[in-house]
Amino acid sequence: FTKAYVGYVHAFSHTIGGRYGVPHGLCNAIVLPYVLDFLKDAPYAEARLAELAVAIGAGTESEPKSALAQRFIDRVRELNRTVGIPDKIASLKAGDVPAIARAAMIEAHRDYPVPKNMRLAEAETMLHEMAVRDAVMQMDISDRPFVVFRNASSGELNVVYRRDDGNIGWIDPAGKRRARRR
Repeated sequence: FTKAYVGYVHAFSHTIGGRYGVPHGLCNAIVLPYVLDFLKDAPYAEARLAELAVAIGAGTESEPKSALAQRFIDRVRELNRTVGIPDKIASLKAGDVPAIARAAMIEAHRDYPVPKNMRLAEAETMLHEMAVRDAVMQMDISDRPFVVFRNASSGELNVVYRRDDGNIGWIDPAGKRRARRR
């Protein structure tokens, strides 16, 4: 009775909250859309997220499940913004990411029923994305063509920008360029 396993949202929230003093409910709200993004490609998760999108009026059953699943996740992010919940953990330090990911993966034991198992590298990537997604959101909200931000994964200045083709570009200090379809 002294050891219980939890899902990914709670595992990350326990670890982050304990390390940085972020209230558990707030941390759950911040982490939830990232975990849903990770899980959405699993068939069961996609179907359930699609059902939720229809239930909240974000689409109809005739639409593709993948589009509905993404729309539900977008609505979760929109709700968070509406009530003032940030998109990232402001105190998240790049150097803490490996330890946070390891601790969360231990707490979110493989035997806990989830639609898709997360590997350590995926957990670390998800934590790093929190900073990049926030920069993209700020660019979209401010209607600016680019945003300069400090990347949580490296501690270095990065740039996200809107490309001529409408996609988002990402420049890191090592000169690696990444683009993301939107």
